[in-house]
Amino acid sequence: MRTLSLIRHRNVVRMAGYSIRDGNGFIVTEYMPGGTLFEILHRCEPRMALDWETRFRIAFENAYSTRLTEKLDVYSYGVVLLELLLRKMPVDPSFEEGVDIVSWTRKKLLENDDSILFLDEEINYWESDDQRKALKLLEMALDCTEQVADTRPSMRDVVGFLIRLNDKI
Repeated sequence: MRTLSLIRHRNVVRMAGYSIRDGNGFIVTEYMPGGTLFEILHRCEPRMALDWETRFRIAFENAYSTRLTEKLDVYSYGVVLLELLLRKMPVDPSFEEGVDIVSWTRKKLLENDDSILFLDEEINYWESDDQRKALKLLEMALDCTEQVADTRPSMRDVVGFLIRLNDKI
């Protein structure tokens, strides 16, 4: 807990305190006026509009600040990208039992020639260039979530991809 209380990063909320009692524990953090990424993507009512620039900034900051090399961490990052693009939870109530966001997305891609149709409906109203970038980001999410860990990109590769994608803005 002491180590957690010392973490200072602009993308990590500060720990204000904690309590452990009867085998249960909880952490108290500073207030986040904008909410967590999970709340923004899945719980806000009415839903917060997220344009391409906002989603890209979230994707880039998560990739850049997470200097990860482990292939498992790359997989988790890919899941976050899918959440950003689909606005569905990793295990969403709309999925069949036993289906997660990765398998659902891969199944939808096999069923549809036009992958833009199953992304967050808001993306349908974006300019075509932003839609194209979202589809490129979807490709990267799928690369990050490959079943075989050795075929996944490194986080360095992911950051490089995002920088190149941003240069085209």
